[in-house]
Amino acid sequence: WERVPFICFKYNDEEIPLIKFIQSLIYDYDYRKSDNANNLEDVPNSIYVLRDYDGTNLGEFRHNLAAYRAVKVTGEGGVETISLPIDTEAFKTHMEMNRKDIYEFGRGVDTQASNFGNDPSGIALKFLYADLDMDANMIETEFQASMEHLRWFIDQHISNTGGGDFSNETVEFIFNRDILINETDAITNAKDSVGIISDETIVA
Repeated sequence: WERVPFICFKYNDEEIPLIKFIQSLIYDYDYRKSDNANNLEDVPNSIYVLRDYDGTNLGEFRHNLAAYRAVKVTGEGGVETISLPIDTEAFKTHMEMNRKDIYEFGRGVDTQASNFGNDPSGIALKFLYADLDMDANMIETEFQASMEHLRWFIDQHISNTGGGDFSNETVEFIFNRDILINETDAITNAKDSVGIISDETIVA
């Protein structure tokens, strides 16, 4: 074989995965969301002030509160709560910025973004997909090289098994990509291009 039959399909030339760039952002997003959920659901987030509690200890009070949602008091006793405030606006802002950063550094397309809806034009869609397209260009460059390595092993196998020598044949690897388009713009552009460019180019 002359070579080790091991072919790498890399994300980039540095062999650094995409997750490395956004892992800390994802961890922070998950942590903040989980922490906020705990703050909203966890009863002990409130501090209880007891007066004339009719019980033996605080453990019994916590049990009765969790099990029966009620406590016994005597005389003029009562229960007051001191709630720990949760800054929901700051949390919301932080999560929105975190989500935006994840998509930006991950070169993704946030379909829930406000500028994604409302029937965006073809130019707007190209702008939205620009980072993802740039990422795809980089991956395609690496995959083209990997496919050439794979082709070498295929040619060698064919030659070793008596199938002939195809090493001088020209092979082109084409990566097709699908992207959302504004169909109204596409139809209008196709109609306006009739007679200017070939029909084959228009329908391509």
